Amino acid sequence: MRDELNFHVKRIAEFMGCPFSKEEEASGIVNAIVKSCSFDKMSNLEVNKSGKDWSGLYYNTLFRRAVTEDWKNYLTPDMAHQIDHLTIEKFKGSGSKLFSIPALSVWFVFEMNYCCVLF
Repeated sequence: MRDELNFHVKRIAEFMGCPFSKEEEASGIVNAIVKSCSFDKMSNLEVNKSGKDWSGLYYNTLFRRAVTEDWKNYLTPDMAHQIDHLTIEKFKGSGSKLFSIPALSVWFVFEMNYCCVLF
């Protein structure tokens, strides 16, 4: 997925029902989104370096450089399967759309105005 970020951003946009127009693609909007959402960009925002939420949790604790399939170092295949099953069960009937990339054990949860990525 890392090597094909533009492809996957376009795929997610299509899944959400708002694909990019040819003009948007030609203007470089997909590249701009990928760059704006990069780990380095997000983790280096001042609010994420020094800010904290209502409970006192510092935002910088939410960032960890991901390693593809690193979950295998912490979870057994059975544990990963249980997490997938729980994710499906908990979102059933919520009106949310689930989109998964099983090879990466990543779930995208789409609501009206946001997208949540579950690793």
